Amino acid sequence: MKLLLITTFLVLGVFNLYGKDFIHPGLSHKKSDLERMKSQVLAGIEPWKSSYADLTQKTDASFNYNVQGPTQNGNEAHYFDESSLGPIQKDGQAAYYNALMWYVTEDIRHAEKAIEIFEAWSTIRYVKTIPLTSGKALWRMLEAAEIIKHTYGDWEEASIQSFKEMLVYPGWSGTQVPDGEKSFYWTIYNGDRARHGNQGLFAFRSVMAMGIFMDNETIYNRALRHLQGLPHDENDLPYPSGPPITQLVDTGNEYYEEYKIVGYEDTIEDYIYNGSIENYIWENGQSQESARDQAHAFGGISIIATMCEMAWNQDDDIYGFSDNRLLLGLEFAYRYNISYNYSFPDQEEPWEPTVASGEFIERTDRSGRWKSLKINPWTAHLIHDEEYLTRGKHDQIPLPQLILGHYKDRLHLDQEKYKWVNRADSLALEARGGYENAGTYTDHPSFGHLFYHRIKGAEGDPVQSFTNQVPTFGMHTLPATIEAVNFDHFVLDGNGKTYFDLSDTNEGGEYRLDQSVDIEECSEGGYNLTGLENGEWLNYTIAVPEAGLYTIKVRYASESADGKLKFSFDGEDKTEEITVPFGGEDSQGMTDWKELVVVSDIILKEGVQIMKVNISGVSNSFALKNISLEEGTPSDCEEAWSGIKASDNFQEGVYYQYFEGDWEELPNLDNLEAKEEGFTDNIHLDIAQKSSGYALQFDGYINMDLKGSYTFYTTSDEALNLWIDGEKVIEYDGSQSSNEQQATVCLDKDYHSFKIQYFNQSDDAELSVMYEGPGIKKGALSSLFATVPCENSGIAPPEDLLKGQINYTYYEGTWSEIPEFKTYSAKSIGIHSSVDLNIEGIQTSFGLVFNGYINIAKGGEYTFYTASDDGSRLSVDDVEVVDNDGLHPSQERSGVICLAPGYHSVRIEYFNVGSSKNLSASIEGLGQPKVLLSEFGLYGVPVPNKQAQTITFPEFEEPKLITDEDFDPGATASSFLKVNYNTSDREILYFIGGKMKIVGAGTVDIIASQAGDARFLPAESITRTLVISKLTPIITFPEIETKTLDSKDFDPGATINIEDLELTYSSSNDAVVEYIYGKLRVRGIGEAEVTVSNIETDQYKTVYETQKVVVSQDNVTSIDSNPKAIEIYPNPVIDFMKVINKSNNQNVELEIINSASSLVSTSNLNKVENIIDLRKLQKGIYIIRVKNDNTVLLNEKIIKK
Repeated sequence: MKLLLITTFLVLGVFNLYGKDFIHPGLSHKKSDLERMKSQVLAGIEPWKSSYADLTQKTDASFNYNVQGPTQNGNEAHYFDESSLGPIQKDGQAAYYNALMWYVTEDIRHAEKAIEIFEAWSTIRYVKTIPLTSGKALWRMLEAAEIIKHTYGDWEEASIQSFKEMLVYPGWSGTQVPDGEKSFYWTIYNGDRARHGNQGLFAFRSVMAMGIFMDNETIYNRALRHLQGLPHDENDLPYPSGPPITQLVDTGNEYYEEYKIVGYEDTIEDYIYNGSIENYIWENGQSQESARDQAHAFGGISIIATMCEMAWNQDDDIYGFSDNRLLLGLEFAYRYNISYNYSFPDQEEPWEPTVASGEFIERTDRSGRWKSLKINPWTAHLIHDEEYLTRGKHDQIPLPQLILGHYKDRLHLDQEKYKWVNRADSLALEARGGYENAGTYTDHPSFGHLFYHRIKGAEGDPVQSFTNQVPTFGMHTLPATIEAVNFDHFVLDGNGKTYFDLSDTNEGGEYRLDQSVDIEECSEGGYNLTGLENGEWLNYTIAVPEAGLYTIKVRYASESADGKLKFSFDGEDKTEEITVPFGGEDSQGMTDWKELVVVSDIILKEGVQIMKVNISGVSNSFALKNISLEEGTPSDCEEAWSGIKASDNFQEGVYYQYFEGDWEELPNLDNLEAKEEGFTDNIHLDIAQKSSGYALQFDGYINMDLKGSYTFYTTSDEALNLWIDGEKVIEYDGSQSSNEQQATVCLDKDYHSFKIQYFNQSDDAELSVMYEGPGIKKGALSSLFATVPCENSGIAPPEDLLKGQINYTYYEGTWSEIPEFKTYSAKSIGIHSSVDLNIEGIQTSFGLVFNGYINIAKGGEYTFYTASDDGSRLSVDDVEVVDNDGLHPSQERSGVICLAPGYHSVRIEYFNVGSSKNLSASIEGLGQPKVLLSEFGLYGVPVPNKQAQTITFPEFEEPKLITDEDFDPGATASSFLKVNYNTSDREILYFIGGKMKIVGAGTVDIIASQAGDARFLPAESITRTLVISKLTPIITFPEIETKTLDSKDFDPGATINIEDLELTYSSSNDAVVEYIYGKLRVRGIGEAEVTVSNIETDQYKTVYETQKVVVSQDNVTSIDSNPKAIEIYPNPVIDFMKVINKSNNQNVELEIINSASSLVSTSNLNKVENIIDLRKLQKGIYIIRVKNDNTVLLNEKIIKK
């Protein structure tokens, strides 16, 4: 029967067909989302470009990743428990990143690595964890599997089937729970009713992902309905019942009360615990875990956000559930956390929501285990300890891009609604110094600027078709023919988002019935837009792989010539209103389909963008079938001059210099001092301060969108020269008045420098500069930029520069990142011809620092590169430009810096661990192609002789205490090399781990030395003396009130502030008071001083306090002439102890017993006064016992010093 049951589950779980048509890929990323990422990365557009570069640096994004999975030594692993979480999380992350890398790079090694991970875990059959663990384990791996399954055709069906079976083993059922071994689904399908909401949400997120991946509508709905707090699906098992029965426990605190669950009433089916949106995010935005800590509060909300995105990608809107409850929760969390560290005009002080202010809700959560009392800035119960402060420490999680992508870019909500999310995004970008990173990979979306950042104006997503009203998402990548009915899809009403239509419904009644765009069946097959009215528009998301010339055509049918079309791209009009023709050779009716060339050879920039089609003119005059975007006229030149990339140092306009003088011909303006200089918007003569006798120079950059032949035209009344990319292309001496000159050059796309020099000696001044080229009609120069002067000015180089050389310093050691090399001893120094590893004597684990100079002829921005295995870093003028640090295989990183003309110092730091190694450094910019620094030109200096060094070692102004922490002695070498230390007594102090360690008390000498290295001579050592003191305890000894002869033995009353230290007393006059058996005993009338002291230890010194005791005769009725039979003193004792025997009994025996209760020695007290020799006893505490036969006369503790 058990075998039959398992088979039934498998059939239900794998082979049954379900009603919902799922969108694939369709977890966090639809196909159009993946295509957007890929297109923007390949086009080099920010922020996708840099965010992708960050992703590629993750070791778990590499196809060389080492799988952690359970299959080892050829044995299949079936069991999954809490110890398996770490490996599966790492593998899931690696599978996810490799799946994304596969899609962008099309390198099948990434896809195969993901499949290797899936297959490694497909053996799991028995999962023994809490729902939290299983929920964390699956999410990322399911994201990866969804991408690979629907984008990579070589994941074999048998392997897919095995992976599916692993998820729901022994099979899925909506009516019964299987017995025996069960896999992940059966651990997570109910969430977690007994814990905080984030734990149930982790589980249900994986349930939702599993439902989509397996095309199982019931599984998907189980998560979707629970998230909304709805009853279970009629085809599914119920959710856990309730309510809980609880009992208050004493583990709560000022922030929450805590209860334990003692049972469940089970009177309410589908009770819905903390893992639904409204039960986790309360009506004020407060999280169910806000009273617990801020890390978990953010975590639970982040999980809800990722589930909302999954649902949206399946055409279900949960983002908007309960009036955008998710956004309300995020605003609450971000406001509380951000305002702790930052102030704003509308929030100058940290926001403190309280019950009294009505901004915090006191409530028991649905699990019954916690009652929120007030918001908690700490970690749960670890409160009031700065180490455990969570407030203001989790507001940089990689989440805002996902949220802003929806509420800001899709919905265009009022910005007040997402104000704090927006602030979090901006502040985190500044704090990180870069885009969203990986974050906690089981919790948060990660890399939002790559995965979720939307292009301008993209409320919807591109679609290729619809089947049963379900969209097939896909980018329109040019060249392409786009069916007009496939305008961008929006989950909700798209009117005003992805289109604008004046009708309330689809009056054509075909194809897309949930939107109001009018669509009808087309007479030549397929569908077409109809009922097009003046003022309507439609959006289509397209991807332009490479900037170029494109021609737009439409297939249309018309019944009048009064309708018009206009196209815009990325918000810029690319056509005027184009009349759609009618009659003659053109369309003669609404079923007569013709092709219209709307425009030829318009420039489209690379990247993903919105194509907007505007309808105008007379309504209902034409119908639209499709839109074709074809490649235009190809470039007519081959060897183009290279341009440079846009620079942060650019500003719109041109830089001008104005000169005055009396010249007969155009002078060399480079050798003259300008009377005025500044920035202007274009090339003109308005800046001239007189009508003649002046000259002008204009410098700047012009942006070319496309590679091609560009013709420049100049018209001037007198001499004019024009340079492009440093090459003089027009030289006019002014011999022919107002003569137009021209020159044609082949230019690559991007930015090209230009310089114009002109002078005028007559009143009839004329100057114009124009151009034309691909997609550009002849006109004035446009898209001009000037460079702001670079802050990094040149330096005066050393006089003894050696051309073609660079200095190096070689170190040996093992590091995981670039160390502060100057503190390490150099093994050798020398001079080399290039930045490489062809240096004699280098080992496998070593470091190199190259220092030299480069000479910049033309000021502007330059890009520097290092390619290395392992870490490298390049700095210019002590400014870090390239960060390529860390342990990694060979990779190239780059950075940009603006440099003024002149010499600049350059420094390359590098380290390597292991046998694989390489290093190179390159430069490009301002027309300079990318070359190695050695080819560009390096300068070094002669290898110097060893230099002297000195040690600075400040005196110790105060003693140290024996309990002080390990410390840095504080000596420094002028060479910056690390100082070595020795001490005169290692039983007091010694040097270890870079610090001094105190182990005893006393006076000790510390000797600082530095032995030198390949660069420096040994330094003269310096000695400093340090006193290390024991701690001083504090004894409190109150005054002793006057005693009488009949006073009972009394406690002297002294206390000490150190619990383990013992106190002992002594009297200056034992005839008045004597310390016996831990108390003072009155002996006679008079005065005595009682001194209390502690016993000295390794850490504490002995201190003394004294009080006076007065004994009077008051209230004396009798005198005890023999109050004590046996007396001993002194106590404490050093060598000899005196014992007074007043018992009148000579048969008395004395025993000495140690702290281990062992008898040490015995003596007979045969005299009144007896001297006992204690010199052979070790220091410690002993019991002195005096007996007469079986009668104990004395049992007293003594201290032997």
